[in-house]
Amino acid sequence: PEFQGRVTWGADFVEYPPPKTDYFGHGTHVAGTIMSLTYGMAKGATAVDVRVLDANGKGQTNWFIAGLNWVYNQHQPGRKSVVNMSLGGPFTQALNDVANAVVNKGIHVVVAAGNDNKDACGISPASASQVITVMASDKNDAWYYESPTKGSNYGPCTHIIAPGVSIVSTSRTGGSMAATGTSFAAPHVAGVIANYLSTTNNLIAPAKMKTFLLNDATPNVVSGVPRTSPNKLLFYSCTP
Repeated sequence: PEFQGRVTWGADFVEYPPPKTDYFGHGTHVAGTIMSLTYGMAKGATAVDVRVLDANGKGQTNWFIAGLNWVYNQHQPGRKSVVNMSLGGPFTQALNDVANAVVNKGIHVVVAAGNDNKDACGISPASASQVITVMASDKNDAWYYESPTKGSNYGPCTHIIAPGVSIVSTSRTGGSMAATGTSFAAPHVAGVIANYLSTTNNLIAPAKMKTFLLNDATPNVVSGVPRTSPNKLLFYSCTP
């Protein structure tokens, strides 16, 4: 009922035949923040499931690349599309190149910065130049940090901060659950983009949307942000 039939199957790059279900729950939670009836930022959006994480929430770079290539090849000119990538791995130029190619085709790509409390420039696809890379904060506008090895990634390859601590959204077993990390901050940005796109008949180029979001973000309100990172908190206002 939360998704009202607005989720369609796309592709599975993890196993064959595809189970066509979410064994881990990560994707269901993320999708809920973007477009579920109760928790969604864009309650009328349609989601296409492209599976690149296994039942334990683990993935491989070649799966990520294959998923992005599928999106690139499926995209139809004139369609308004947003990709949310709440995932990542070690820096891989090939993965960054594919992510940038997807953006250059007119698709908005939002990526989680990662949760290792380190520079996101060493992470892919968070370090891809054309994507929007999202860091996390809590409900008190404090930087997400748990330990020297656990917390929001940061650095000059990141762009914007969004809520990512104890985020309540849809559960794969029904009802709701809370989760923490940049994986759950990124879909706030993806959801805002999807909502903006729904308010206009015009196409908005990813570069224009990225500039708008960064210019519209609230500056310098999140405490504890590393000095190398932009202190810009996502703000949802008017259509760009």
